[in-house]
Amino acid sequence: MLEKKLLEEILARAMASGADFAEVYVERTLNDSVHLMDRKIDQISNNVVSGAGIRAFLGTRTVYASTSDLSREGLLRCADAVSAAMGEGHAQVSICLTERMFPNIHPVRVVPSSVESRRKTELLRAGCTAAQESDPAIVQVVGNLLGVDHTIQIANSEGLLTQDRHIRTRMAVSVTAAANGENQSGFFGPGRGMGLEMFETVIAPEEIGRRAAAQAMVN
Repeated sequence: MLEKKLLEEILARAMASGADFAEVYVERTLNDSVHLMDRKIDQISNNVVSGAGIRAFLGTRTVYASTSDLSREGLLRCADAVSAAMGEGHAQVSICLTERMFPNIHPVRVVPSSVESRRKTELLRAGCTAAQESDPAIVQVVGNLLGVDHTIQIANSEGLLTQDRHIRTRMAVSVTAAANGENQSGFFGPGRGMGLEMFETVIAPEEIGRRAAAQAMVN
């Protein structure tokens, strides 16, 4: 995320026309997924979405601007736009940030984005194979393993600097069963605010597949 010195500079620039308070909100989300259809890997994808918002207050007035350009130049341009929209005044502002840490109530042992695709593929294939082998009437199995790594950083002109990180993991299996000319579907997709250890401590991939298949068969 952004360095302390740069955040201090952004806040000072945002307040340069006389604002009495400013804050910076930075967000970065990494999504990685593995998609499987009928025992074959259909897609492996990774994408990052990031951006920043800068807001300044002067009395009851508020100005806000955002940018997806997280370079120093892009962020300072955004801060200057906020300052210019706020008014014609001029102020020399000095910001000193102090980092504040908060306890993590959802500790993560295995971050999905740090694990090679082969291991994630093995977990998903185990779930889908269990569904496929549950009953001869199962004609199609589609699975998806999703990991989300979401980081938020906040700094303001009162000196606050803090950061929070959320890791989420989910496996979803969708099953189609056919019998007597009729198709029925089943689905099971549990997720948790934890890493890949979910499949060791909470629920096995095979159980996810079997529960999706059982729903299709009951239907």
